[in-house]
Amino acid sequence: MLFKEGLFLIVFAGIINGCFAVPLRTIRGISHEKIWTYFAIMSMLVLPWILLVLLSPSAFYHYFNIPFTMWSILAIGGIAFGIGQLCQSYAINYIGISRVFATNLGIGMTTGSMFVVFYQHVFFTAKGLLVSIVVVLVVLSLLLNYYSIHKPQQKAMHMVLKKKGWFLAVFAGIGSGLQNISFVIVSFHENALFAVGSSYWYWPPFLMIAGLIMLLGYWLRKRNAQVDGMQADNSHSLSISTNLIAVFALLLLASLFYTGSLALYSISMSQFNPAQRVFGWPALLLSIILSSQLWGVIYKEYHALSRKQRYGIYLGLALLIISILLLSSLST
Repeated sequence: MLFKEGLFLIVFAGIINGCFAVPLRTIRGISHEKIWTYFAIMSMLVLPWILLVLLSPSAFYHYFNIPFTMWSILAIGGIAFGIGQLCQSYAINYIGISRVFATNLGIGMTTGSMFVVFYQHVFFTAKGLLVSIVVVLVVLSLLLNYYSIHKPQQKAMHMVLKKKGWFLAVFAGIGSGLQNISFVIVSFHENALFAVGSSYWYWPPFLMIAGLIMLLGYWLRKRNAQVDGMQADNSHSLSISTNLIAVFALLLLASLFYTGSLALYSISMSQFNPAQRVFGWPALLLSIILSSQLWGVIYKEYHALSRKQRYGIYLGLALLIISILLLSSLST
């Protein structure tokens, strides 16, 4: 696979990943926790293993030969990512898809990309410098995004919820960065063991751990709400009017966007040489950010902002586009 073809595949993976939360937002008659619980089960506990059977069925025989150290790194990454995804699911309610994805993935790209640059010993090369410039542009874009929607005149309670959303999105970003760090260390140490053309084998156990963390988080929140005497949410059960087939179809679509994007990412990364891999992670996350920003426009998440605030957001998006163009400028 040529570098440009692999990079295109990663960008496409990022675009569909940036759409995964959209089908979940269209589901009605089910509570927030219930929707994300079903999504976690389907996208992290069921679908990854089905894809593994289809893509690399022989991988099951090699899991037992992975060293304990590598399993530990994978587990730590999965736990951190699961906590991050839990934070992301609630942050979307507070500040919207576009802002959550931009913050979460911007931080995740910064930490994950710089780790790969140092890990592959390419920091003092043209590629390392290029990725470092991209990271700086992404940070500037995030700052523009944050200050463009910061409105001091808003009501105190509304500002508290906004800050809570940003706080959760930051935690999600840390989890996303650790996701790639764990992936790079484990998959490229053990790929020779699996002797397959894709490192997708890494994701089923990783996502299973993350999914269990998410399910535990939703269960604890529900349990604490009951202990504190909060009113029970009747929408936790499917309503009579809920179309079960439509709900299943939307959950499946969201899961295919989410898990399928990781499969595409793994296929491309496995074909890259060490110097080219530094571009994979930032290309994936930047594509997710741009895709999610488009949905933010569609959902009119910036509708109430002033012209000056919107210009700040558009400038931030322009920096992201420049970042992607820089990443694709070297094709060796």
